Amino acid sequence: MTGFGAKIRARGAHEVARVCRERTVDDPAENISWKKHTRLLRSDGAILEKMQVRFKPSVPWDPPAGRLHDWGWKKVGKLKPERKAAFKIDPHEVASSWKRGWLDRGYGEC
Repeated sequence: MTGFGAKIRARGAHEVARVCRERTVDDPAENISWKKHTRLLRSDGAILEKMQVRFKPSVPWDPPAGRLHDWGWKKVGKLKPERKAAFKIDPHEVASSWKRGWLDRGYGEC
């Protein structure tokens, strides 16, 4: 089904780790001026992501800084079975390993 977003605290799960990447868009051909991509690891092993942007003003009644838009949380994956088994034993180690992997790819702390 489309149109339904994921919940961070679904079925008793909670947030374990979060990383994000923000950037300013300077390309005049783009209709956005700012973009933020956030990834989150839940305690049940689900991986969620959310995209936020700031649209450039396109009509006179838009705010001068632009309009913010958020697409909400989407479930994009889950931990592999072997990592999920380790996650039940030592969730902090698996979460820090997951976070380090994204920090190496240019993401930062939120």
